[in-house]
Amino acid sequence: MLVALTVAAASLCLPSLNLLAVTAAPADAPPTPTSAGDAGPATQPAAGTIPLMPYSDPTFGFQMQVPAGWVYDRTRFGGPQGSVGVLRGRNPNGQVALQILIFRSDEITDFDTWLRTFVSRLSKNYGGKKIAEQRVTETESGDRSIPGERAILFVETGTASSLAHTYYLCIPFDPSTVWVLIMATPISAPSDAEQCKVEFHRMAESVRVLYDPLEAAKLEVAFQRGMEVLAKLRATAADVEIDENERFYDVLIGGKSIGYVSRWARRERRSIGDPRYSPNLVPGLRVHEEVWRFADDGTVRQTVLDMFSSTDLTKELIENHSTQIPAPDVPSQRLFIQLDQCVREGNALVSSFSTNLDAELPEPRPPLPIGPRYLALAWVRLLPRLLLDAPLETYAFAIYDSETHGLIICTIEPLGPVDLPGPRGGRTYVFETREGFVAQPSRIYTDEHGQIVRVESGDLALVLTTADQIQHRYGARCEAARQRMAVPGQP
Repeated sequence: MLVALTVAAASLCLPSLNLLAVTAAPADAPPTPTSAGDAGPATQPAAGTIPLMPYSDPTFGFQMQVPAGWVYDRTRFGGPQGSVGVLRGRNPNGQVALQILIFRSDEITDFDTWLRTFVSRLSKNYGGKKIAEQRVTETESGDRSIPGERAILFVETGTASSLAHTYYLCIPFDPSTVWVLIMATPISAPSDAEQCKVEFHRMAESVRVLYDPLEAAKLEVAFQRGMEVLAKLRATAADVEIDENERFYDVLIGGKSIGYVSRWARRERRSIGDPRYSPNLVPGLRVHEEVWRFADDGTVRQTVLDMFSSTDLTKELIENHSTQIPAPDVPSQRLFIQLDQCVREGNALVSSFSTNLDAELPEPRPPLPIGPRYLALAWVRLLPRLLLDAPLETYAFAIYDSETHGLIICTIEPLGPVDLPGPRGGRTYVFETREGFVAQPSRIYTDEHGQIVRVESGDLALVLTTADQIQHRYGARCEAARQRMAVPGQP
């Protein structure tokens, strides 16, 4: 079950650590470990209301509070009228559901016109039902992140014995983009109707908009710089020097070590897809990362991310395999295993996501089109090396994200040399990274060769260490976890 939804801001050059973001798990999956680095504590509810927890989507630029204890899916999906769905959620019994949709089109010229059309279509979809509408045109706070202009819609459907209430919150982000929250619940008693109304308005009042049209315009310029980097990389990828030494990083939350990351990169020749049907080996870059996280309650999570990109940047293979081991005192000791596989051929990505709890193997998702802004994950990991001598400006790229099974926006800006304080200090080169419109950037510190020595992202820090130190601290715990993963009868 998903317990924290804020995305790890250091995802540009390091793996998703599942520290600040955790993928939704099926209902019978083991509980997801929590830590001091999670998105934040659930909001304590008033009597009769459910607790809320933080949710953030930096790529589309918003944050809010959503019900804690629900099951969520951040996978992008196609919505009505060409919209993009960015979040689906349901309560534990599956009766109450929410969705967040993004409507973005050059045909949207102003919010009033869009809203009239949207309400008209809703009415038709509900068999001519009247849609109640409440408009808000300004906010008293003066905080631009709190939506001023917005609309709340309400419709009651069904019969006296089977009623359903559906609420919509519509917020214009810019003249061509509208954000919509939908919450629907069955009504079997008057108290259900009142609780649905209260919970919806609690969520609505928590919404904060990080999206800024001026920042979006700056992103367009940054994307142009990113495409220049891509053009240069296509011409020189075969000549880029690759340091094949494996490196280890201690993962710290609030100064406390809770796991580690290992990573190596090397040139290889690999087959893209099934070798029986794709026997030709393609030269390229392979980057391999392994993440171990140990929660205080004994829960262990291992993630292995393997990335390969062909030298001509037209083919890519990504495999993200995670295993969650429940705490020793949890009644069910069943592992929870997730596998995300993504293959690129030309200008499309085809991804498939499965877990060991699936009754049947899911069908591959529709191809995900990618454009000239896309950078393969293997090369994303080498961006500090590629930009070490670049002008001190912001560069933007579109990259694949295993959490949403879609594309996200990431930026990186070299800031130049700086002396890093502390016992492992010395001259380093600083890069500021940001995902979409997230307010707080991360900082990456590298040596003179572009190799990462430290990452800082809020309370999260990754610090370069040695294999011996990792073995001393985590060797026995990793071995015990591997033995539990190898227990006969486990899927």
